[in-house]
Amino acid sequence: MTVPCYGHKILAYHYIVSKVSIFIKIQWNPVSGPNPFGIRRNALLGMLRVVAIILIFGSAIFWSPAPAKSAELAGKVTRIRGEAVATGSPSRKLELNSEVWVKDVITTGADARLLIRFHDGSQVTLGEKTTFSVNQFHHEEGGESLFAAFTLAEGAFHAITGSLVKNRARSVFEVKTPLAVIGARGTQFWGGQKADFLEVVLLEGTAIYIENETGRVEIGSAGIGTDVKPGEGPTAAKAWGQPRLNRAIATVSWE
Repeated sequence: MTVPCYGHKILAYHYIVSKVSIFIKIQWNPVSGPNPFGIRRNALLGMLRVVAIILIFGSAIFWSPAPAKSAELAGKVTRIRGEAVATGSPSRKLELNSEVWVKDVITTGADARLLIRFHDGSQVTLGEKTTFSVNQFHHEEGGESLFAAFTLAEGAFHAITGSLVKNRARSVFEVKTPLAVIGARGTQFWGGQKADFLEVVLLEGTAIYIENETGRVEIGSAGIGTDVKPGEGPTAAKAWGQPRLNRAIATVSWE
């Protein structure tokens, strides 16, 4: 439903009041006594002004258009455990089926888990005490490309990219962290950011890359990971042992 703009109504009320006031002044002068309604001219004009003020402010209150949501809908929460909040448009507590919008900054509590399914089929699971931002997410329904950009400020996540990222060269799926940027194509991967240490591992799929101003590493085999420290490039890709893989997966596991 279209909500009318009350600015036009204010102008209309002002026009009507001015015309009626002129009519009253012409028809009833101060010496002619009461008008046919038994009210003197000045009193009638005063009452008319009061009515106009009520109509104008009533329009501002009841007919003011709702602010448009400038953010774009990115996905929704399909599974949740514990507490999670989104600071965005507007700030709110997240629950099952809650909508997730571009520009949302999502924070999870202790022992929390949160699964977001995006419109292209991509999924991101967040572990406890994680801060994760949806910076950009653009995917037109039926379109052949995706541009998704996120930020991991702290905590752990597990991402499964959708088929668009796997099959379309024009698609972008990136996660920015304080120490490096992680890019993916048709994969499952895990990332964990602590205050001064970033860990990334490919769990399944084709390829990921990790890069910063100091260097770049590409990983194309499952179980291979890298680390990044402040002021350094990603370490040479190497196989993670099963104990380290298990520790990483446990940070986003629902069990």
